[in-house]
Amino acid sequence: MKLPSRLFKSRHGVYYYRFQFQLETRRKERRISLHTKSPTIAKAKAFQLSAIIFHNNFSGAIMASGFDPNDPSTWSSVLGDTDSLRKLDVTLPNGVTFNNVNTPNDVEMTLKMIKELGLNSSTEIAKFLAGSAPRKTTQTSKQPEPQEGGMTLSEIIENYNTRKADKLSPKTVYEYKNYHQKFKAWIARRKSTEHYPLRKITREDISAYINDLKAKNISDNTIQQKYLASIGGLFDHAQTFDAYPIGEIPTRGHKLFTKRDKKKGASKTARRPYDDKDLELLFKPENLLKREKPDDFWLPLLALFTGGRISELCQLAVSDIKQINGIWSLSINDEDYKRVKTDAALREIPIHPQLLKLGFLDYVADASEFGGMLFPYLTADPNGNFSCTPSERYTKYRREIGITDPRKVFHSFRFTANNTLKKNGVPLEERCQFIGHEVFSTNSKAYSDPFPIDYLLENVSGKLHYESIDFDGLVYTKGRFLSELKRLCEAKQRFEIHKQNRLKREDRARLENNKGKKND
Repeated sequence: MKLPSRLFKSRHGVYYYRFQFQLETRRKERRISLHTKSPTIAKAKAFQLSAIIFHNNFSGAIMASGFDPNDPSTWSSVLGDTDSLRKLDVTLPNGVTFNNVNTPNDVEMTLKMIKELGLNSSTEIAKFLAGSAPRKTTQTSKQPEPQEGGMTLSEIIENYNTRKADKLSPKTVYEYKNYHQKFKAWIARRKSTEHYPLRKITREDISAYINDLKAKNISDNTIQQKYLASIGGLFDHAQTFDAYPIGEIPTRGHKLFTKRDKKKGASKTARRPYDDKDLELLFKPENLLKREKPDDFWLPLLALFTGGRISELCQLAVSDIKQINGIWSLSINDEDYKRVKTDAALREIPIHPQLLKLGFLDYVADASEFGGMLFPYLTADPNGNFSCTPSERYTKYRREIGITDPRKVFHSFRFTANNTLKKNGVPLEERCQFIGHEVFSTNSKAYSDPFPIDYLLENVSGKLHYESIDFDGLVYTKGRFLSELKRLCEAKQRFEIHKQNRLKREDRARLENNKGKKND
């Protein structure tokens, strides 16, 4: 059944049922809240309310003899239990006549639906419309049988997770699982089965899903970039082994926003590089030297002279700081616990002479006394990322010193370094290797070796100059962070011991619970 024209959605996304009537010579309407933002639920409620009216009055025409629209008491024969319906703020003026009534087929289907729901009276239906009456079920009701038609959505999701687990980052895998499960639950409600075939999911289903997401005030960009992108991956994956027909998949082409809208939105949220005034504030000695933790002090400096991502810098090991052909260098790799965004992110770059003057190697020597990591007290989140807490602290720092533009974040150092190199005449290919961006030229990718460290030092790293920063006041004194490193590492050790003890207690409780069940 199509969405009834009697439905109206407010600017807040709530659906209303529209009563249309003639009062004297004028057409008027009354809107009744259906207490939902879901178009599916709204449609069901609207059909049920129409069914009450039709079932109690439309055995003949509404204006049949014996029915007086000017007598409000006669409306009880139309709406049944008006006391229950009054909870929905139904008011019926004299002279009311209804327009746009359901067709007999719609009403027949609706009455069947009401019967299946177990709502046998106007009172129960009114409560259901108000959201207070649960659907009646019996213990003997049968579960929907799996539908034929190929692999189910659940099976495709499981297959996708198995195939993609080692090809996507843990964070992406985690996010996609969430979006897949949300869509799976939505399809199960819409189709009344947990076993719905993927190939039967249509463009109309996806459109209805988009409407439900928008009714929850989820932005178009999030729907497009997160929800549809993750669901679209299921269809693309299914096509690789004929679980879905080759051709256009139903998640594409919904045009949630125009190119102009996309460009306008990107301009408002795109990250911006730091200007000279920002850099002066960020690296002003009286500001930066107040930061107590080693990563708070060194991460901005490292990002400024390497263009590295915060996730790359936080996970650095002491062994990643090494000499290559006699030049002190930084190795960004995915060895052991470390992860990188792309293959292009794997690189070795020279350490800028200014970092060496600031005493970076002295700090490396201090950190080496506390384990293998450059910042040994940092812990990884469930996705293996060490940068969450440092990123939060940096955001607080830049806001405190007056940099409040939300587009200027830690990642802005990457923009700043790249822009500086570009302004100083460094070609694209050299910049890409230094920053860790993909080069799309076949000549560069397939027929050229990477630039050597000595070349990068002279022609790339040596072009990073920041005249607005007073580096002389930022020189690191060997041993400055030793006491803080010791304190933070001891706190991390206590946390790990507490975590292990908690896990052991949970395992013991689980075993005892299982034994209790067996004894019962």
